[in-house]
Amino acid sequence: MFLFVCSFLVILIFSDVITFSFHGSSLLHSKYARIMTMEDDIYIPSPSTMGPPTIPIAPTFPPITITFPTVTPSISPSTTETHILTPSPTIQPAPQPATPPSMPNRNGAAKAMKKCEEYQHWLIRLSAFQFFIIKGTPAMATAFPHMAALGYGPENSIQWLCGGSLISEQYVLTAAHCLRSMEMGNVSWVRLGDNNLTSQNSETSQMFSVGERIPHPDYSPASKYNDLALLKLDHPVEFSEYVLPICLSTSELDVKEQLVATGWGKTDVNGPRSNTLMKVDLDYFPNDVCRVAYADVPKRDLPEGVLADKQLCAGSKTDQRDTCQGDSGGPLQIRTDKLYLVGITSIGKMCGLPNVPAIYTKVLHYIPWIEQIVWKDV
Repeated sequence: MFLFVCSFLVILIFSDVITFSFHGSSLLHSKYARIMTMEDDIYIPSPSTMGPPTIPIAPTFPPITITFPTVTPSISPSTTETHILTPSPTIQPAPQPATPPSMPNRNGAAKAMKKCEEYQHWLIRLSAFQFFIIKGTPAMATAFPHMAALGYGPENSIQWLCGGSLISEQYVLTAAHCLRSMEMGNVSWVRLGDNNLTSQNSETSQMFSVGERIPHPDYSPASKYNDLALLKLDHPVEFSEYVLPICLSTSELDVKEQLVATGWGKTDVNGPRSNTLMKVDLDYFPNDVCRVAYADVPKRDLPEGVLADKQLCAGSKTDQRDTCQGDSGGPLQIRTDKLYLVGITSIGKMCGLPNVPAIYTKVLHYIPWIEQIVWKDV
């Protein structure tokens, strides 16, 4: 999903709105956000394809009429190489350690930390296998068991246009702008446990319909803040080495932290779209650097600039590694003893420019809101 994408587009510009067409189907988009058109992705260009980057486009969605959950007053609201994952041999879940290692806790994240520890006996330990693609070595099929594909349209012709992260037995966390596509309607399907979206009747995959769509109460499509939402699945998942929740990050990132983003998309700017899960390693950018990079963005899109408490930035400081169209809602993760979800792919200025990072919704800021919905009875 994340290696910069120049999609085959026919662009009709009208009042800051751009329409993308692929294979006779179109999605209405507005500037900057990163929902997928039909064939967009994470993309790392090869030397022969390193032309000028294109502006990532996000969908313009009509107002969504959704009943928000009641909020209790006591809780405050808030490279040049492309690689494909390949299936791995079955690996038995590691036993739960007496004291599971974790990232530093912070006040107000007790439920998230407790649930993270409960999920540990299912998590595969990094020492058991090679975890990420390094210089052409394929990663294991179980490397990102929280990765969710979000589907739109009727069941017999689902279009997988956004990503998300499984965070509990019945909830997926994604971007609010992924809740509805102008052309395809509401997000209706979630697919877990399958790296290849073209596979049929996979023994590892689980399919769900969306039972409830819950955008953050402060989200507004008019600006790019608070871009997150929860999807409640129609029934609980069955945990396996291929389907497991990811832990939520409960600490601030360090400037030296190495991040990884995952999603589905093209493997080459001039090639066909890959339906196999892809990953890209990214660098963390401090807020002061990110604010400078987005200083020329229209005030209507980021009226207060990049907000350090609600957003974080990641990209490449040396080459064109990045997320782009098609990566919306997918996870930005950090790896320690296990994976932690630190961000949700939200918007970007341009795909693949060195030192021009993409903007991600900062999960840490929204843990109280997430906890009161997902783990309200804990």
